[in-house]
Amino acid sequence: MSQRNERSMQSELQGVSRWLIHHAARRVPESLSSRLEEEWLADLECRSSALSRLGLALGCWWATMVIVNEYSRARVPVPSPVLAARGYITIADRSFSYFSLPSATLS
Repeated sequence: MSQRNERSMQSELQGVSRWLIHHAARRVPESLSSRLEEEWLADLECRSSALSRLGLALGCWWATMVIVNEYSRARVPVPSPVLAARGYITIADRSFSYFSLPSATLS
């Protein structure tokens, strides 16, 4: 592959990575959106390779799924802590039962 084509591909991957991060940040609750986008884009700029940047962007999408899942779960106070851990009952079921959300990471 020529050096010009390689630079073009890296530029395209950079654009895709920035697009993924931008859209991932827009899917989280509004109170977190701009802060996460700023942090993720700053981390993106620190990455040296195009594949590392793409990996970060995919990790941001994964984090977005986890954040949205956690924020969307409605919690209802329970009168007795014996009925539920921490005094709450989770009403919405997690739809990611095939993955372990807290332990899964992409680097």
